[in-house]
Amino acid sequence: MNNLTHCRLLRWTSCAILINFAILASTVTLKAQVSPNWTDRFTFVSIGAVGLIQTAKSDGSGLTSLGNGENPVWSPNGQKLAYLDRLNCNPRCLAVVNWDGTGRTTVPLSGFSAFGSHSWFPDSQRLAFVGVTTNATTGASDFDIYAVNSNGSNLVRLTNTPTLLKEYAKVSPDGSRIVYRNSSSSGVQGVYLVNSDGTGDRLLTAPSSSDYWIDSGEWSPDSTKLARTCSERVLVDPLRNVYRIFSSICLIDLAGGRTNITEATKEDYVPETGGSTYRESISSPAWSNDGSRLLYTKSSERFENSAWIFEGTSVLETSVEGGGSTEIFRSN
Repeated sequence: MNNLTHCRLLRWTSCAILINFAILASTVTLKAQVSPNWTDRFTFVSIGAVGLIQTAKSDGSGLTSLGNGENPVWSPNGQKLAYLDRLNCNPRCLAVVNWDGTGRTTVPLSGFSAFGSHSWFPDSQRLAFVGVTTNATTGASDFDIYAVNSNGSNLVRLTNTPTLLKEYAKVSPDGSRIVYRNSSSSGVQGVYLVNSDGTGDRLLTAPSSSDYWIDSGEWSPDSTKLARTCSERVLVDPLRNVYRIFSSICLIDLAGGRTNITEATKEDYVPETGGSTYRESISSPAWSNDGSRLLYTKSSERFENSAWIFEGTSVLETSVEGGGSTEIFRSN
């Protein structure tokens, strides 16, 4: 059984990591996405400052261009994609297009620009996004989470902390909540949850002094957990200021509790070399549709003769209960 068949039979909510390595590793970014309704199509963005969004069948045939933009996201019914358009908007806006490239529309946002991340509600009619406005007093950019119908109607502001940068906004599969990350000039402030009607905006997890990287995570199919990469930085040699970074896939429950479910990778940061001499990274958790297992990627590289040498990337599978991972694909 090949990797794409394995992926399809298990009905992973995202098979992008397998598709990317199996078909298009040398030509596209690592942001491929499979159609949620399993029409045997996926979308990807060609490399470039304003990439070309395209869809294709899982065997690489049926290539269709949808337009230029960033971060295409399938609607839950698999009929449309929403993406950031910088080519036709200044500075950028949300655009929606049918899966076959027809019916492109721009979501009208008067006085707004869209920033960074957006996510569909389960009805495939409404979007949550990070909106950017200009503060009339200070001239600075203000960031908040908004919801809007895909035709631009019924715009609702869901958060009210405009001075904090919002990123990685994602609607839960049941449509009840949105998770996002708050940052400021002093660093990441934490991962937050807000109800889809704008009530109950609250801190889910706060960063600790040892946290190295925090993102909002990927929702479980039952909307009760988030899977994300958890990284921790530990000082191992104070005299040389050497840190060791441990990363693993972890689960976050809605009370903010954290459980690591994979063995930690590590990277040593050595200032004398200008950085690491060897590093492993772990990322891209993707849930199975029944919520019992996860796919994720693991990469390694080493620093030799003033250059990084890529050693390979693996796609692994693990139970959400932990207990070890199985490699199902490797790209060298």
